[in-house]
Amino acid sequence: MLKDIVIVTLVCIIILLMGDKIFQPPQEFNDRLSVIPESCTTIDNNMYNEKFFVEGWWDLSSKSITSGLHALNPVRRDYFQNLIREHVNGSNLNIVDIGCGGGILTEALAIINPSSNITGLDQSSNSIQTAADHAKQSNVNNIHYAVSSAYSIPLPDSFADVVVMSDVLEHLHDLTLAMSEVSRILKPGGIFLYDTINRNRFTVAFIIFTEHIIKIIPRGAHDWRLFITPDEMIKLSNKVGLSSCPPSEMRGMSPRLSLKSLENIFMSILSGNNPCNYIISDIYENGFLFGNYLGYSLKNKVRL
Repeated sequence: MLKDIVIVTLVCIIILLMGDKIFQPPQEFNDRLSVIPESCTTIDNNMYNEKFFVEGWWDLSSKSITSGLHALNPVRRDYFQNLIREHVNGSNLNIVDIGCGGGILTEALAIINPSSNITGLDQSSNSIQTAADHAKQSNVNNIHYAVSSAYSIPLPDSFADVVVMSDVLEHLHDLTLAMSEVSRILKPGGIFLYDTINRNRFTVAFIIFTEHIIKIIPRGAHDWRLFITPDEMIKLSNKVGLSSCPPSEMRGMSPRLSLKSLENIFMSILSGNNPCNYIISDIYENGFLFGNYLGYSLKNKVRL
């Protein structure tokens, strides 16, 4: 653990010392929790209907467009499942995965909750079809998939014991509306589980590095200005009537780097090869919230 802390600290120091001229953050929006017009952003949320993405959802090769999602999935699944057991433990739960894409996390949750009913929702009809086809091929029968926007969820009030948004919040232009829908469909005593990306100097560097330099993530997959800080997540939860976990219970996700893996990454880049194998290997949960981070919020039970 100490070695991980030292290596991560060194990487952060290097990024910070690269200076404003290289990693100057774009001008942030005045209020991330307000409505952000789509015309003001550079994110392309329509790419998940494109053939190159749809065909890549269940490609498990290291060079796949979704290799990072598959690498992160066990950490997300375990963190979420531990909280489900702690806060809403039971059988026959209604679990809703909003923005499920091709069903990577949805299917994982369905497998470890076989007596629960899982609903996967996404605005991409092609991704939903891919998710449904894969669940059928894998004989996972407790999932129902449907096309839906995060801003208008076709489920009744107080329907879900658990609502999940994994890699979704940082794509949304109206966080308050989407989270109001989450709060609406959650039962009192239910839990909202999420992971998203922090907005800071480090993640500016990450987007430039992964989307523009080594190109392992499609350009336009993210707009750094739409990333969300932990403090904003707490305010957002409170705004829609949920009780956020404190920052001390949020958890980060990152590769377990070593000096050798860093050397391999840089040598791969210099030689023109894809360094993805070294970047996504051995992802683990930790206390560093500077990049991807996990958290939860609770909907308080009604007092009689």
